[in-house]
Amino acid sequence: MAELADRAVPAAGLFSPEVAEVGQRVLALDDLTEMAALTDGFLLGVLPPAGTDPRVAEVAALVERITASPQLFRVDELARELDLPVRRLQRLFAQYVGASPKWVLRRARLHEAAARADEGADVDWAALSADLGYADQAHLTRDFAAAVGSPPSRYTRAQPLAGSTSLRGAAESERLGDGGKVDHNGRDTSEVWRRRKT
Repeated sequence: MAELADRAVPAAGLFSPEVAEVGQRVLALDDLTEMAALTDGFLLGVLPPAGTDPRVAEVAALVERITASPQLFRVDELARELDLPVRRLQRLFAQYVGASPKWVLRRARLHEAAARADEGADVDWAALSADLGYADQAHLTRDFAAAVGSPPSRYTRAQPLAGSTSLRGAAESERLGDGGKVDHNGRDTSEVWRRRKT
């Protein structure tokens, strides 16, 4: 996996030619849940047979543990809890995940922050920052914006209308919001968005 990290690789180079057809079917759907189910079904179907490499199951269990425990903040804490040397943990993740354990820990915390925002209630971002082990709200905001493309407050406003899993619901929710957009580098593109709409 390490050789694929931080690279754009055409799916056809990794999977059977069927991947192009699956991609077209996913893009034709409007419902996010259906899109995810179709993608998951395809990916689960191309997994190598169980038992091919016993470390795959070991690393998958480690990743599952991290994602189930967003209270784990540091690699040394994780290594201590698992009774593994930090270097072994880092090598396993580099080889089988293509990312460091620190990156996976950070992503788990950001997923937890996004999940709380998705609940629809007002989020106390300062308290959530502390709950997730951030030094302060600014650190969470910076990490969140870098990963998601917008700060937490804008992300919360742009969530789909309650109960909606459709792309149209997400678009309608955004239309009802402030219309602000942030590109993948966190730059505000609101003016470009407004010009495009007129």
